[in-house]
Amino acid sequence: MQIKRVSDLAEITRLLDDCNLKSSDVAVENLPVFCGIKYKNELIAIIGLEIFEDVGLLRSLAVAAAFREKGLATSLVLYAEDQARQQGVKTLYLLTNTAEKFFLKASYQITERNMAPIEIQATSQFSSLCPLSSAFLSKQLTN
Repeated sequence: MQIKRVSDLAEITRLLDDCNLKSSDVAVENLPVFCGIKYKNELIAIIGLEIFEDVGLLRSLAVAAAFREKGLATSLVLYAEDQARQQGVKTLYLLTNTAEKFFLKASYQITERNMAPIEIQATSQFSSLCPLSSAFLSKQLTN
C-alpha cells in the first residue's frame, strides 16, 4: 500500500468523522497537506501536515478501525516527518486526546502548551478544536 497525497474533502472528512476526529476546519482556505493510504480505492488511513517555515503541526492521524494494528499509523507518521524534514521543518508539534502513548513511543516529548510557537498557537487545532486537556507533544527532526 502506497502513501499518496489526498485532496478529496469528502473522503478526508468521512474518515476523520468515522474515527471521531474533528473535521470542521478541513475545508478552510489553508488546507493542510493530507497524505493517506487507500485499499481497494477507499481511503483507510490519513495524516495531515501543516508547515510554517521551520515548525510544523501533525494533525488528523486516522486509521479505519478494520486496518488498525497493522503499522499504517507508524508509516504515515514517518512519511509526514520525512516530508516535513525535506521542507526545512526543525520541530514538529501535535495535539492528541487519544494517541499520547503512540507518539511517546515514536520519540515525541510532552511539551508545555505555553512553549508552542506563535504559528502553532494560531492554528485552529491549537486555539479551538483541541481542548486544553489534550496532550501537546513535540519532536526535533534531524537531517
